[in-house]
Amino acid sequence: DKQMTSRAAVPPPKPPRGSVYEESIAMLTGALIIYLFADVRDMARKGEIKAPVTDFDPPLTADQVLERIQGHEEDLAKRAISHEEISKRLGAFKTLIHDVDTHTEDPLLQSLFSETSQKTTRLTHFVDYKSDQESVHAIVVNEQLHRVTVIFRGSVTQKDFIQDAKCAQKKIVNPVANMVEDEEQKTEDIRVHTGFWQYLFYSKEKEGPTRLD
Repeated sequence: DKQMTSRAAVPPPKPPRGSVYEESIAMLTGALIIYLFADVRDMARKGEIKAPVTDFDPPLTADQVLERIQGHEEDLAKRAISHEEISKRLGAFKTLIHDVDTHTEDPLLQSLFSETSQKTTRLTHFVDYKSDQESVHAIVVNEQLHRVTVIFRGSVTQKDFIQDAKCAQKKIVNPVANMVEDEEQKTEDIRVHTGFWQYLFYSKEKEGPTRLD
């Protein structure tokens, strides 16, 4: 019985990491989707579309996020008339979806948008309280790849540009060091983007809550 319990407790093997190119495409795809999702949420919050903002509240699976964007493409196109940057993002999104539908032999695109991937990738947090003034970020969990990703919308507001410019690497204690089994790959310290770290973890009060809290 002890032996059976021990075997049952062994976690499944982690999938191999992709190349730098594959990782970059996945991150850029996520950033593009977050851009448009923030636009749709902002429109719902301001009453510009016939849907309550609660319809866009996480948790949502990846396919649910895509459905909500595609369901309001016409509304996004109308807003794009006076917002050139939205027009560009919407065009890039349509090209992406078209490529997924037509390039069925592309293993990278198909893996990103496979039914399994879209069901196991979940948007768990979306922080956009002042999207026209502050930075916007999302937390995405991919159970298939055993990955948690923090995605920033990118440079839209003045605050975005200021935070992005702080690109020096800040050395911090590795919060997941005890989860790494391979001692050769374990590091006690890691380096992160200073601007993103300040945005997520900095508190004006010494003991006050941070944005991530």
